[in-house]
Amino acid sequence: MPAHLHTTNLYKFDDVVSALQKSIRRCDTQQALFWAGELNQGFKHILYSRLWTIIAEDIGLAAPFLALDIFPLYEQWTKAHATNPVLARELTIRLVYALSEAPKNRVVDNLLLYNYFQAKPTETWKKKQANKDWQEKIQHLFSVNLFEQAEAKEVDVEAALLQLVVCLEEGDATNAYYFCNIINLSTEETKRLPWLLQYLGLHKPLKIDSKWSKKMAVFSWYILFELAKEATELSSLLKILFQLYLGKVGSPNLMLSFAVLLYCNQERLSYEKILIPSIDEIPLAFQALYDNKASDLLERRQLSIPDYAIDKHTDRGKLAKYAPHNIADLHTEAQKKRISTYQWNAAEIAKSHGAYKTFADFVQSGQHSRMSHFFKEGALLKNVPLDWKGEDPYVKGVERYFLSLEKKYDYQACSGFFIFEKMRPIWIQQQVLWK
Repeated sequence: MPAHLHTTNLYKFDDVVSALQKSIRRCDTQQALFWAGELNQGFKHILYSRLWTIIAEDIGLAAPFLALDIFPLYEQWTKAHATNPVLARELTIRLVYALSEAPKNRVVDNLLLYNYFQAKPTETWKKKQANKDWQEKIQHLFSVNLFEQAEAKEVDVEAALLQLVVCLEEGDATNAYYFCNIINLSTEETKRLPWLLQYLGLHKPLKIDSKWSKKMAVFSWYILFELAKEATELSSLLKILFQLYLGKVGSPNLMLSFAVLLYCNQERLSYEKILIPSIDEIPLAFQALYDNKASDLLERRQLSIPDYAIDKHTDRGKLAKYAPHNIADLHTEAQKKRISTYQWNAAEIAKSHGAYKTFADFVQSGQHSRMSHFFKEGALLKNVPLDWKGEDPYVKGVERYFLSLEKKYDYQACSGFFIFEKMRPIWIQQQVLWK
């Protein structure tokens, strides 16, 4: 995140994004609405992109079809935010309120992270042949002139797609997403998106990001659509996730991970329509937090960035000794807006800038490393369902791996980019198992 950016009320942008997501995780609706209102001033599209990330990462299978009921409101917002601010305000408040109250789990994100460090399929996996119909379909996908010409193919996408089919048919989400990950390694580009959009009846998707629309992963989506075409609600939900993937709204890889888990668990899912509360059903005090209409800047700075939001994803969470630069950033940004912050007291500055003292104390006492702090505080969920939807078979493996990685390579090595680059040659080498 661009940590140097600030909101209108002089909160650090990355802290606000983190506070929004963490407060929704914890079902703290008042905090969630306040930080959503803060992002709505100048960062509207980032706000909505983060809300879709939250739907996949923090709600996921706990309320698997919530996205079906949220998406029409999102479509309304995309048309209204520039021309009808009253309607846009109501839609955003309703969506943030619904997400904050929804049940939570992180199985979608943990499946993605779990596959970051899986060098090969799990021990239970055995190479199998897809049936003849699927072999012919995939061969058809690879007919002449569908791809940019490349002299050498690093990744055997055709073989990986065949194994993806088998894993999905067996309901094996772990290995299915492993092969999705392998397919994403390919540096080739596909020209098959118009055909796939026509196949799905998506003639005018909300948005298309050129990078993601050319990735080989569009064929992973095709396989999911073909397998799920008889399941009405599931098929509709997959189309929504695909549109978000194409537009890079939320995290594209999260959308694919969510889609894989939905398909593999379809027999355990049942569609129950979730009624998004009307604006009249949301307490006026909650709406006022979102609107935050005080005329004075210090009155508008009602809340402090919570400690649990300053974690591994934020600038202050990464650098415990960043305090002097933080405060200098505050004064510099304030001067641009012709606001004097030099007379602010320490408590006011601490709402948005300064050292992360709580975190530093934890580290010094040996209670937390940066990663363990994230797993114990930043990733803490509330309103977790007690039934099977609350289970997360990946979480312990993810925690164990990231903590060992931090210990071995230092904290900075725990980024997804670092792991991906480290694992890429290993994944490519392991193709001998399934090519």
